[in-house]
Amino acid sequence: MTNNKFNSSKKISNQQVNIKQSRNYSKNVKHAIKNPNYLFFLGGFVEGEGSNSVSITVGRNFKFGVKLQPVFNVSQHVNGLPLLNSFKELFGVGSVLKKSGSPDI
Repeated sequence: MTNNKFNSSKKISNQQVNIKQSRNYSKNVKHAIKNPNYLFFLGGFVEGEGSNSVSITVGRNFKFGVKLQPVFNVSQHVNGLPLLNSFKELFGVGSVLKKSGSPDI
């Protein structure tokens, strides 16, 4: 049981380090977003790790009778937090959320 406690505390400290690193990295994200090679990298990354979908809801209260809700999703381990922040910076919208039930995702 002590091994589990040690391992979980070690993971927390690693997460804290990664969050600090991602904060420093996010200062340079704007510069990276302007680099065409980085944009190609992000495109390839989404192709392998991301998904796009559109939710369609029909209803009389909507202006045209339907509501379209586009969704862009990329899931990553906590180590990939800087990449997720890059997408947020690129699109100028979005949020980065922890996946429930998975502390490192």
